[in-house]
Amino acid sequence: MISMIPSWSPVFPMRLLLLIVIGPFFVADHPEIVGLTRVAAAEEPDYPLPPEAHKQEGVPEGKIEGPFTMSSKIYAGTERNYWIYVPAQYAADKPACTLIVQDGLGRAQGWNLPQICDHLIHAGEMPVTIGIYVDPGIVPATKAKSQPRFNRSFEYDALGDRYARFLLEELIPEVSKKYSLSSDANDRALAGASSGGICAFNA
Repeated sequence: MISMIPSWSPVFPMRLLLLIVIGPFFVADHPEIVGLTRVAAAEEPDYPLPPEAHKQEGVPEGKIEGPFTMSSKIYAGTERNYWIYVPAQYAADKPACTLIVQDGLGRAQGWNLPQICDHLIHAGEMPVTIGIYVDPGIVPATKAKSQPRFNRSFEYDALGDRYARFLLEELIPEVSKKYSLSSDANDRALAGASSGGICAFNA
């Protein structure tokens, strides 16, 4: 189940667009909380994707740039990849809105987000928006037989202001070196699923 919740945070002063996915086990155990009826899996119809989630003739396509890699002082020792969605209507002399998606390109493509943004921007139902699809950090392995440490839970599930500071002080300034982004908090949004939804809400 996906819900879209507009909100505002004093720590990260943005109007948020949160995509929060309720875990299937929780829903199965507590259908009354989300107003669901227990239905056998075989009887559940496939969710039909709306036309906006598919490429459409006559709709200009944005481009995906990246991956780019960045380090962090706030999460010392980590590296992470990020990708940039640039709508066809973007113009450097007009600061764009920003949509930051946690869990990177895989999450955004799983939602068909580039196609949805293409359609909505073309239809005038969404302002020109740069998408920043950012992965959680990874601490690289330091020994030949060791594995990298994934920093996702430390970043996404914590309830302090650290991730908000990472966005405001490191990620957005880094992307702003190449793209013209609006500094108005009302022109920014965050999206995430599961723990990514937690950090989007908290930030």
